Amino acid sequence: FDMAVSGGDMKEAEKLTDVARKNNLDLCDGEFFKARLLFAQKDYQKAIERVNNCFVKRPVFSQGYLLRSQLNMALEKSTDAVEDAKKAYQLNPMDGLIARNYAFILYDRNRKLGSAVSAEQITETRAALDNALRTNPTDLSLSNFYAEYISDTEPKRAIAICQQIQKVAPSVDNSLKLASLAMRLAEKSNVQSQMDTYYIAIAQDAYAKAYAAAPTDGRVLTDYSEFFRATGKVDEAQKLLAGNDALLWRFYVRSGKIDDAQQVLTKLYEANPQDVNTVKGLVLVSRTKKDQAGILKYTAELLKIDKSIDNQVIQIETYLEAGLTDDAQKKLASVRERYPDEPRAVFLQTWLLA
Repeated sequence: FDMAVSGGDMKEAEKLTDVARKNNLDLCDGEFFKARLLFAQKDYQKAIERVNNCFVKRPVFSQGYLLRSQLNMALEKSTDAVEDAKKAYQLNPMDGLIARNYAFILYDRNRKLGSAVSAEQITETRAALDNALRTNPTDLSLSNFYAEYISDTEPKRAIAICQQIQKVAPSVDNSLKLASLAMRLAEKSNVQSQMDTYYIAIAQDAYAKAYAAAPTDGRVLTDYSEFFRATGKVDEAQKLLAGNDALLWRFYVRSGKIDDAQQVLTKLYEANPQDVNTVKGLVLVSRTKKDQAGILKYTAELLKIDKSIDNQVIQIETYLEAGLTDDAQKKLASVRERYPDEPRAVFLQTWLLA
Protein backbone atom coordinates (compact mmCIF):
# COMPACT_ATOMS: atom_id res chain seq x y z
CA PHE A 1 0.00 0.00 0.00
CA ASP A 2 2.77 2.44 0.93
CA MET A 3 4.65 1.69 -2.29
CA ALA A 4 1.52 2.18 -4.38
CA VAL A 5 0.72 5.54 -2.74
CA SER A 6 4.29 6.87 -2.89
CA GLY A 7 4.46 5.80 -6.53
CA GLY A 8 1.22 7.61 -7.33
CA ASP A 9 -0.58 4.38 -8.30
CA MET A 10 -3.96 5.23 -6.76
CA LYS A 11 -5.81 2.45 -8.57
CA GLU A 12 -3.56 -0.14 -6.96
CA ALA A 13 -3.93 1.59 -3.59
CA GLU A 14 -7.73 1.44 -3.95
CA LYS A 15 -7.56 -2.30 -4.72
CA LEU A 16 -5.45 -2.87 -1.61
CA THR A 17 -7.88 -0.78 0.44
CA ASP A 18 -10.70 -3.11 -0.69
CA VAL A 19 -8.61 -6.12 0.37
CA ALA A 20 -8.01 -4.51 3.79
CA ARG A 21 -11.74 -3.86 4.18
CA LYS A 22 -12.80 -7.37 3.18
CA ASN A 23 -10.27 -9.00 5.49
CA ASN A 24 -10.49 -6.37 8.26
CA LEU A 25 -6.69 -6.09 8.24
CA ASP A 26 -6.69 -2.87 10.26
CA LEU A 27 -9.37 -4.12 12.68
CA CYS A 28 -11.44 -1.14 11.52
CA ASP A 29 -13.13 -2.72 8.48
CA GLY A 30 -10.65 -0.96 6.20
CA GLU A 31 -11.47 2.53 7.46
CA PHE A 32 -7.85 3.25 8.39
CA PHE A 33 -6.60 2.31 4.93
CA LYS A 34 -9.38 4.36 3.35
CA ALA A 35 -8.34 7.34 5.48
CA ARG A 36 -4.74 6.98 4.35
CA LEU A 37 -5.85 6.79 0.72
CA LEU A 38 -7.92 9.96 1.13
CA PHE A 39 -4.90 11.62 2.77
CA ALA A 40 -2.79 10.79 -0.27
CA GLN A 41 -5.56 12.24 -2.46
CA LYS A 42 -5.53 15.40 -0.28
CA ASP A 43 -9.15 14.98 0.76
CA TYR A 44 -8.25 15.76 4.35
CA GLN A 45 -11.68 16.36 5.89
CA LYS A 46 -13.13 13.09 4.59
CA ALA A 47 -9.97 11.32 5.74
CA ILE A 48 -10.52 12.62 9.28
CA GLU A 49 -14.09 11.30 9.20
CA ARG A 50 -12.76 7.85 8.29
CA VAL A 51 -10.16 7.97 11.09
CA ASN A 52 -12.86 8.93 13.57
CA ASN A 53 -14.76 5.81 12.53
CA CYS A 54 -11.69 3.79 13.51
CA PHE A 55 -11.81 5.04 17.11
CA VAL A 56 -15.30 3.57 17.54
CA LYS A 57 -13.83 0.09 17.13
CA ARG A 58 -10.31 0.81 18.36
CA PRO A 59 -10.32 3.55 21.02
CA VAL A 60 -6.67 2.78 21.82
CA PHE A 61 -5.12 3.23 18.37
CA SER A 62 -1.84 5.10 18.29
CA GLN A 63 -1.49 4.93 14.49
CA GLY A 64 -4.94 6.45 14.16
CA TYR A 65 -3.98 9.42 16.32
CA LEU A 66 -0.75 9.78 14.36
CA LEU A 67 -2.63 9.94 11.07
CA ARG A 68 -5.20 12.39 12.43
CA SER A 69 -2.43 14.66 13.72
CA GLN A 70 -0.92 14.72 10.23
CA LEU A 71 -4.31 15.47 8.71
CA ASN A 72 -4.91 18.30 11.16
CA MET A 73 -1.51 19.74 10.27
CA ALA A 74 -2.49 19.63 6.60
CA LEU A 75 -5.69 21.52 7.52
CA GLU A 76 -3.58 24.01 9.53
CA LYS A 77 -5.33 23.05 12.76
CA SER A 78 -2.17 23.22 14.84
CA THR A 79 -3.77 22.83 18.27
CA ASP A 80 -5.64 19.69 17.24
CA ALA A 81 -2.52 18.34 15.53
CA VAL A 82 -0.47 18.77 18.71
CA GLU A 83 -3.16 17.10 20.82
CA ASP A 84 -3.42 14.07 18.53
CA ALA A 85 0.36 13.75 18.21
CA LYS A 86 0.60 13.81 22.01
CA LYS A 87 -2.05 11.07 22.36
CA ALA A 88 -0.23 8.88 19.83
CA TYR A 89 3.03 9.46 21.69
CA GLN A 90 1.53 8.65 25.09
CA LEU A 91 0.12 5.39 23.72
CA ASN A 92 3.30 4.32 21.93
CA PRO A 93 6.37 6.44 22.81
CA MET A 94 8.84 3.90 21.38
CA ASP A 95 7.43 4.00 17.86
CA GLY A 96 9.99 5.91 15.80
CA LEU A 97 7.52 7.49 13.38
CA ILE A 98 5.21 8.61 16.17
CA ALA A 99 8.09 10.07 18.19
CA ARG A 100 9.41 11.88 15.12
CA ASN A 101 6.02 13.30 14.21
CA TYR A 102 5.43 14.50 17.78
CA ALA A 103 8.78 16.28 17.91
CA PHE A 104 8.33 18.05 14.59
CA ILE A 105 4.77 19.12 15.36
CA LEU A 106 5.91 20.63 18.66
CA TYR A 107 8.80 22.33 16.88
CA ASP A 108 6.40 23.76 14.29
CA ARG A 109 4.15 25.03 17.09
CA ASN A 110 7.08 26.78 18.78
CA ARG A 111 8.20 28.29 15.50
CA LYS A 112 4.76 29.76 14.89
CA LEU A 113 4.57 31.13 18.43
CA GLY A 114 7.88 32.91 17.98
CA SER A 115 8.76 35.09 20.97
CA ALA A 116 5.50 34.06 22.66
CA VAL A 117 6.71 30.47 23.18
CA SER A 118 6.98 29.53 26.85
CA ALA A 119 9.91 27.95 28.66
CA GLU A 120 7.70 24.92 29.35
CA GLN A 121 6.94 24.51 25.63
CA ILE A 122 10.63 24.74 24.77
CA THR A 123 11.45 22.08 27.36
CA GLU A 124 8.63 19.87 26.07
CA THR A 125 9.90 20.13 22.50
CA ARG A 126 13.49 19.40 23.48
CA ALA A 127 12.41 16.28 25.38
CA ALA A 128 10.38 15.11 22.37
CA LEU A 129 13.35 15.66 20.05
CA ASP A 130 15.63 13.73 22.41
CA ASN A 131 13.24 10.79 22.36
CA ALA A 132 12.78 11.00 18.58
CA LEU A 133 16.55 10.75 18.19
CA ARG A 134 16.72 7.73 20.53
CA THR A 135 13.97 5.91 18.65
CA ASN A 136 15.39 6.78 15.22
CA PRO A 137 19.16 6.26 15.66
CA THR A 138 19.78 5.69 11.94
CA ASP A 139 17.72 8.66 10.70
CA LEU A 140 20.49 11.00 9.51
CA SER A 141 18.12 13.78 8.45
CA LEU A 142 16.70 13.83 11.98
CA SER A 143 20.20 13.87 13.45
CA ASN A 144 21.12 16.82 11.25
CA PHE A 145 17.97 18.64 12.31
CA TYR A 146 18.68 17.89 15.97
CA ALA A 147 22.25 19.21 15.66
CA GLU A 148 20.94 22.42 14.14
CA TYR A 149 18.32 22.71 16.90
CA ILE A 150 20.83 22.44 19.75
CA SER A 151 23.62 24.41 18.04
CA ASP A 152 22.98 27.58 20.04
CA THR A 153 22.79 25.90 23.44
CA GLU A 154 25.17 22.95 22.95
CA PRO A 155 27.49 23.88 20.06
CA LYS A 156 30.16 21.27 20.77
CA ARG A 157 27.60 18.47 20.92
CA ALA A 158 26.03 19.72 17.69
CA ILE A 159 29.41 19.63 15.98
CA ALA A 160 30.10 16.14 17.35
CA ILE A 161 26.79 14.87 15.92
CA CYS A 162 27.55 16.32 12.48
CA GLN A 163 31.05 14.87 12.59
CA GLN A 164 29.61 11.44 13.37
CA ILE A 165 27.11 11.77 10.52
CA GLN A 166 29.91 12.69 8.14
CA LYS A 167 31.94 9.71 9.37
CA VAL A 168 29.08 7.21 9.07
CA ALA A 169 27.78 8.57 5.76
CA PRO A 170 30.55 10.57 4.06
CA SER A 171 29.06 12.76 1.35
CA VAL A 172 29.41 16.21 -0.13
CA ASP A 173 26.13 17.30 1.47
CA ASN A 174 27.13 16.13 4.94
CA SER A 175 30.56 17.74 4.64
CA LEU A 176 29.00 21.04 3.63
CA LYS A 177 26.50 20.88 6.50
CA LEU A 178 29.28 20.26 8.99
CA ALA A 179 31.43 23.05 7.56
CA SER A 180 28.53 25.50 7.47
CA LEU A 181 27.60 24.79 11.09
CA ALA A 182 31.23 25.11 12.22
CA MET A 183 31.62 28.46 10.44
CA ARG A 184 28.40 29.81 11.90
CA LEU A 185 29.48 28.79 15.38
CA ALA A 186 32.90 30.37 14.83
CA GLU A 187 31.23 33.65 13.92
CA LYS A 188 28.93 33.49 16.96
CA SER A 189 31.65 32.55 19.41
CA ASN A 190 32.37 35.10 22.10
CA VAL A 191 35.83 33.67 22.65
CA GLN A 192 37.93 35.22 19.91
CA SER A 193 40.90 32.88 20.18
CA GLN A 194 41.03 29.14 20.76
CA MET A 195 37.30 28.52 20.32
CA ASP A 196 37.24 30.29 16.96
CA THR A 197 40.30 28.35 15.84
CA TYR A 198 38.63 25.10 16.87
CA TYR A 199 35.54 25.66 14.74
CA ILE A 200 37.50 27.08 11.81
CA ALA A 201 39.76 24.02 11.74
CA ILE A 202 36.71 21.75 11.63
CA ALA A 203 35.19 23.81 8.82
CA GLN A 204 38.39 23.77 6.79
CA ASP A 205 38.72 20.01 7.10
CA ALA A 206 35.09 19.49 6.06
CA TYR A 207 35.40 21.83 3.07
CA ALA A 208 38.61 20.10 2.00
CA LYS A 209 36.82 16.73 2.06
CA ALA A 210 33.90 18.11 0.07
CA TYR A 211 36.29 19.59 -2.49
CA ALA A 212 38.25 16.34 -2.79
CA ALA A 213 34.99 14.48 -3.44
CA ALA A 214 33.53 17.01 -5.89
CA PRO A 215 36.12 19.52 -7.16
CA THR A 216 33.81 20.91 -9.86
CA ASP A 217 30.62 21.16 -7.78
CA GLY A 218 29.35 24.75 -7.82
CA ARG A 219 28.12 24.61 -4.21
CA VAL A 220 31.46 23.32 -2.98
CA LEU A 221 33.44 25.94 -4.87
CA THR A 222 31.17 28.77 -3.73
CA ASP A 223 31.13 27.75 -0.06
CA TYR A 224 34.85 26.90 0.06
CA SER A 225 35.79 30.23 -1.55
CA GLU A 226 33.56 32.02 0.97
CA PHE A 227 35.39 30.21 3.74
CA PHE A 228 38.71 31.49 2.39
CA ARG A 229 37.32 35.01 2.08
CA ALA A 230 35.92 34.96 5.63
CA THR A 231 39.25 33.77 7.02
CA GLY A 232 41.27 36.39 5.14
CA LYS A 233 42.68 34.06 2.48
CA VAL A 234 41.43 35.89 -0.59
CA ASP A 235 44.31 34.66 -2.76
CA GLU A 236 43.38 31.05 -1.98
CA ALA A 237 39.78 31.75 -2.96
CA GLN A 238 40.83 33.25 -6.28
CA LYS A 239 43.07 30.26 -7.00
CA LEU A 240 40.18 27.93 -6.21
CA LEU A 241 37.87 29.74 -8.65
CA ALA A 242 40.47 30.27 -11.37
CA GLY A 243 39.01 29.25 -14.69
CA ASN A 244 35.42 29.34 -13.39
CA ASP A 245 34.38 32.86 -14.33
CA ALA A 246 30.69 32.22 -13.66
CA LEU A 247 31.54 31.79 -9.96
CA LEU A 248 34.49 34.19 -9.87
CA TRP A 249 32.46 37.32 -10.68
CA ARG A 250 30.04 36.51 -7.86
CA PHE A 251 32.98 36.14 -5.49
CA TYR A 252 34.30 39.53 -6.56
CA VAL A 253 30.88 41.12 -5.93
CA ARG A 254 30.70 39.61 -2.43
CA SER A 255 34.22 40.89 -1.80
CA GLY A 256 33.32 44.40 -2.94
CA LYS A 257 35.63 44.20 -5.98
CA ILE A 258 33.07 45.54 -8.41
CA ASP A 259 35.54 46.56 -11.12
CA ASP A 260 37.05 43.07 -11.13
CA ALA A 261 33.58 41.56 -11.31
CA GLN A 262 32.75 43.81 -14.25
CA GLN A 263 35.86 42.73 -16.14
CA VAL A 264 34.98 39.05 -15.76
CA LEU A 265 31.33 39.66 -16.68
CA THR A 266 32.28 41.67 -19.77
CA LYS A 267 34.41 38.76 -20.96
CA LEU A 268 31.53 36.35 -20.37
CA TYR A 269 29.10 38.68 -22.15
CA GLU A 270 31.33 38.96 -25.19
CA ALA A 271 31.50 35.17 -25.38
CA ASN A 272 27.74 34.66 -24.88
CA PRO A 273 25.51 37.76 -24.75
CA GLN A 274 22.42 35.54 -24.36
CA ASP A 275 23.42 34.08 -20.98
CA VAL A 276 20.80 35.34 -18.54
CA ASN A 277 22.99 35.01 -15.45
CA THR A 278 25.77 37.04 -17.06
CA VAL A 279 23.35 39.80 -18.04
CA LYS A 280 21.85 39.81 -14.53
CA GLY A 281 25.38 40.16 -13.19
CA LEU A 282 25.98 43.18 -15.43
CA VAL A 283 22.71 44.70 -14.22
CA LEU A 284 23.87 44.20 -10.63
CA VAL A 285 27.26 45.77 -11.34
CA SER A 286 25.60 48.71 -13.09
CA ARG A 287 23.26 49.20 -10.11
CA THR A 288 26.16 49.12 -7.69
CA LYS A 289 28.14 51.66 -9.73
CA LYS A 290 25.01 53.77 -10.41
CA ASP A 291 25.85 53.56 -14.09
CA GLN A 292 22.67 54.76 -15.84
CA ALA A 293 23.90 53.87 -19.33
CA GLY A 294 24.74 50.34 -18.18
CA ILE A 295 21.40 50.03 -16.41
CA LEU A 296 19.45 51.04 -19.51
CA LYS A 297 21.46 48.71 -21.74
CA TYR A 298 21.58 45.58 -19.64
CA THR A 299 18.03 45.65 -18.25
CA ALA A 300 16.82 45.92 -21.85
CA GLU A 301 19.07 43.00 -22.79
CA LEU A 302 17.73 41.00 -19.86
CA LEU A 303 14.13 41.43 -20.99
CA LYS A 304 15.03 40.46 -24.55
CA ILE A 305 16.28 37.15 -23.19
CA ASP A 306 13.57 36.58 -20.59
CA LYS A 307 10.60 38.93 -20.21
CA SER A 308 9.33 37.34 -17.00
CA ILE A 309 7.53 39.39 -14.37
CA ASP A 310 10.52 38.91 -12.05
CA ASN A 311 12.88 40.48 -14.58
CA GLN A 312 10.47 43.33 -15.27
CA VAL A 313 10.38 44.06 -11.54
CA ILE A 314 14.20 44.03 -11.48
CA GLN A 315 14.24 46.56 -14.32
CA ILE A 316 11.82 48.95 -12.56
CA GLU A 317 13.64 48.64 -9.23
CA THR A 318 16.93 49.38 -10.95
CA TYR A 319 15.46 52.42 -12.71
CA LEU A 320 14.12 53.77 -9.41
CA GLU A 321 17.45 53.26 -7.64
CA ALA A 322 19.24 55.13 -10.43
CA GLY A 323 16.77 58.02 -10.44
CA LEU A 324 15.34 57.14 -13.85
CA THR A 325 11.81 57.93 -12.66
CA ASP A 326 10.25 58.73 -16.04
CA ASP A 327 11.41 55.42 -17.49
CA ALA A 328 10.32 53.61 -14.33
CA GLN A 329 6.86 55.15 -14.50
CA LYS A 330 6.30 53.98 -18.08
CA LYS A 331 7.47 50.44 -17.34
CA LEU A 332 5.44 50.26 -14.14
CA ALA A 333 2.24 51.41 -15.85
CA SER A 334 2.69 48.62 -18.38
CA VAL A 335 3.28 46.02 -15.65
CA ARG A 336 0.24 47.13 -13.63
CA GLU A 337 -1.94 46.95 -16.71
CA ARG A 338 -0.82 43.40 -17.55
CA TYR A 339 -0.48 42.14 -13.97
CA PRO A 340 -3.13 43.97 -11.89
CA ASP A 341 -2.80 41.52 -8.97
CA GLU A 342 1.01 41.66 -8.74
CA PRO A 343 1.76 42.79 -5.12
CA ARG A 344 5.27 43.99 -5.96
CA ALA A 345 3.81 46.49 -8.40
CA VAL A 346 1.94 48.21 -5.55
CA PHE A 347 5.19 48.56 -3.61
CA LEU A 348 6.98 49.92 -6.70
CA GLN A 349 4.15 52.42 -7.23
CA THR A 350 4.56 53.64 -3.65
CA TRP A 351 8.32 53.91 -4.17
CA LEU A 352 7.78 55.87 -7.38
CA LEU A 353 5.39 58.30 -5.69
CA ALA A 354 7.82 58.79 -2.81
